[in-house]
Amino acid sequence: MRFDFLHDAPPGAIDAVRSMRLPRRFHDVAAALVAMVVLCVVAAGIERTRIAGAQGALSAAHDRFERSREALQRLQVQSRDLETLLAEDRALRDVRLSGPKTAERLAEIGNLFPADVTLDAMEANANDYDLKGSAQTLARFGTLLSRLDGSPAMPRPASVRISKDAGVLGALSFEVATERQP
Repeated sequence: MRFDFLHDAPPGAIDAVRSMRLPRRFHDVAAALVAMVVLCVVAAGIERTRIAGAQGALSAAHDRFERSREALQRLQVQSRDLETLLAEDRALRDVRLSGPKTAERLAEIGNLFPADVTLDAMEANANDYDLKGSAQTLARFGTLLSRLDGSPAMPRPASVRISKDAGVLGALSFEVATERQP
């Protein structure tokens, strides 16, 4: 092989490698070195492919997790809305069911009052009642007290206050507070 340093281009890499002469004793070592390099390149390619697959799987799992988290948040909002609606439904049902009971109880209480006794105000607390009204005579008011005392519809009277009504001739105003029931 001839090489003119002034006029020829430098030899290519393949020509340079081909022109190298290794002693025969290094041929096996060089072949082993080349085989190791090829194996390392193949192993690196395989590893790169596995890493890319793992990253793709991780990305897909992360996307599924985000979708699941968003669905869970939507479900929690729907659950809160449903709980609110259920609470409102229970309250409305209690109100609806309490109507006939309350009407029945008010009818029972109203039947306790004689004809000449009027009830102007009734305040129902948790376990007792405060009644305010007027009666034409003391005898009629006595009839009311005896009916209240023996009635299962109302607790027993605990305190009674009677005063002469200034506006009506002969009329009495009263206030009755019942006992607390256990």
